[in-house]
Amino acid sequence: MRVSARLFCMALLGGALALGTGAAAQANSLDYRFTLYLGGLRAAEVTFDAAWTPQAYEGRSLLRTVGLAKLLYSGFFRAEAAGPMAQDDFVPMRFEADSAFEDDRQRVEVAYKDGRPRVIAADPPFRPRPYAIAPEDQTGTLDPMAAALTLIRPEPKGAICNRTVDVFDGRRRIRLELGAPRKSHDGLRCTGTYTRVAGFSPKIMRQGADFPFTVVFRANEAGIAEVWQIFADTDFGRAVALREG
Repeated sequence: MRVSARLFCMALLGGALALGTGAAAQANSLDYRFTLYLGGLRAAEVTFDAAWTPQAYEGRSLLRTVGLAKLLYSGFFRAEAAGPMAQDDFVPMRFEADSAFEDDRQRVEVAYKDGRPRVIAADPPFRPRPYAIAPEDQTGTLDPMAAALTLIRPEPKGAICNRTVDVFDGRRRIRLELGAPRKSHDGLRCTGTYTRVAGFSPKIMRQGADFPFTVVFRANEAGIAEVWQIFADTDFGRAVALREG
């Protein structure tokens, strides 16, 4: 089953893809740069930077189309988030996203209290939909930034992957799952699944609910694994997000 190219881009930023304990608690920041290729062509640049202490975290990410993709489908997706830490876990408190693809522009702000989405502001406002889900029913979910940090921040190579998070972006709920890592010629590979859970139209759900992807980690001399590459099959061919530097 193939995923749409736009879905892959959103997932990369929102938490499906691009970013425990141990060494992460010592070097508690990251600054990642990715180049996204679609069907072998350079399509977008992605930045992701975050910092956290035992008390709090904050992060921001930006995707913008480049090259021929910008001529065909110009746009960007920007996200920011912040919240407290609880026993080394990211606890959502504030999430903001701003996106524009051609004439489709959207800004969303989500505020949390006690781990539950409480306040949602959207500009333009979300249209009422029969399949819409109630934010107050999404207890236990993470915002996309907290989900990304939970899944792929630097970890000892024996502690990466093998976890599941539920994500709420203000309108939709998804589940992200990474299986146990396995050795490969290019590092440690974790096979993942992006699952549409709720808040999607019946037409979108008929296109499929589960979409596979793969995250490749590389361990340094200290045994700390960092994300290096993410790839998935899309309707435009294979999408590959390659970390630079």
